[in-house]
Amino acid sequence: MKKIIFLIHAIFLSACSSTLIDYSTSTYIVRQGDTLTAIAWFYNTTTAELIRCNDFRNPNDIYVGQRIDIRCNVRTSGVVLEDEEIIDTPAPVEVAVSLPSQTTPLQSNAWIKPVTGSIVRAYNQGTILSNGIEITSPDSKVVAVQSGRVVYIGRDIIGYRNLILIEHLDNTISAYGFLNNINTSLGMSVNQGEEIGSAGMLSNRQRGIYFEIRRNGGSINPRQIISEL
Repeated sequence: MKKIIFLIHAIFLSACSSTLIDYSTSTYIVRQGDTLTAIAWFYNTTTAELIRCNDFRNPNDIYVGQRIDIRCNVRTSGVVLEDEEIIDTPAPVEVAVSLPSQTTPLQSNAWIKPVTGSIVRAYNQGTILSNGIEITSPDSKVVAVQSGRVVYIGRDIIGYRNLILIEHLDNTISAYGFLNNINTSLGMSVNQGEEIGSAGMLSNRQRGIYFEIRRNGGSINPRQIISEL
């Protein structure tokens, strides 16, 4: 049984893009726990673009089963029923996640490392998760690299395992994957250096995390922002 599971996992990874997301899709079906910010992050776009494409009056009011356009050239917003019929103005059946309205903490000038340790897989290295880096760490403590707000918490996410997304100013989001434990909650404001979780196990069997920074929907090399890396 374990061998079968391993083979299925290997086949899946071999067919995946650099971030394990199918960017060829034009729409996304909202699942429990989703936020609009997280959907934008997974598809290399911005919340502003999703709001524009879907004419959202209140972007926090997304609900499970809702069909969201990833690109503006497709107009299929609605809820998916068992027969795949799309209704333009359905009554919300189950709210995904609405983020509380909070003020994002002020950012300090310099960004810091998320963990103590060294980079073992560089930005744009390899074919899987090449939009970020992997950092080994002798210390399990994972901290926020900059002040911001937690906009997504995902557990057992394919490719990322336990994952935290923190939104900062200037349309910038930091991502922390391969976590062992998560010590924060959705919608919470965090300060730079505040502990948000603990490092898990990397593919090389060393303790560490996967780390990524995106700005305006595109990934950037973390070393361009964090001089300590």
